[in-house]
Amino acid sequence: YAQRLWLGELMAPFTKVAATRPALAWFPVERSAAEISTITADNRMVAEPYTKRMNSFPMVDLAAALFVTTDEVADELGIDEHSRVYPWSTGHCKDVAPPSGRPAIHRSGALQAAIDASLRGARLGVDEITSFDLYSCFPAAVQLSINALGVDANDPCDFTLTGGLPYFGGPGATYVTHGIVSAVEHCRRAASERAMVVGVGGAPSDFAATVFAAT
Repeated sequence: YAQRLWLGELMAPFTKVAATRPALAWFPVERSAAEISTITADNRMVAEPYTKRMNSFPMVDLAAALFVTTDEVADELGIDEHSRVYPWSTGHCKDVAPPSGRPAIHRSGALQAAIDASLRGARLGVDEITSFDLYSCFPAAVQLSINALGVDANDPCDFTLTGGLPYFGGPGATYVTHGIVSAVEHCRRAASERAMVVGVGGAPSDFAATVFAAT
């Protein structure tokens, strides 16, 4: 139960973000750690230690779109400079074995490599990233990213910009598109923002990380 409660504490801030997006999030309700981790009639145990409210909710009707072009074309189209957001760098890597074959099951060498490559390309330290959208199909995915980033699970920096897959919704294979769109929206608010989006391709052995900024 202690582990389940801790996972509730990890995921509760995600619900807070989802609650700020009532027009988009599937469950725009802020919940406490106890509401997420306590087994009830409407929050059944799915697989120990995960309750229903810790799991991605894929049955959603959500869509997102990105417009990618050059500054030259944006100038021709009259797109305001303050609306433009740039991918500074990206990293992508796949593990050579499934999670059961890792030396340490709570860490992924591929995720570490993807994040390190993205930070190296952006010439930033992790402490210079101002916001994250970490893939959150289950708490384990969030924990993998936190371990790879070397940040504290109680870090005041938000780990989601959408609200996460269990609360915002995780539509099929396109959730990361929503994460990118949310990062774009976030970066437009201030030139000082440096947002990182971390994606997982299906099983937790295929990872990508990208840094975005409005300058």
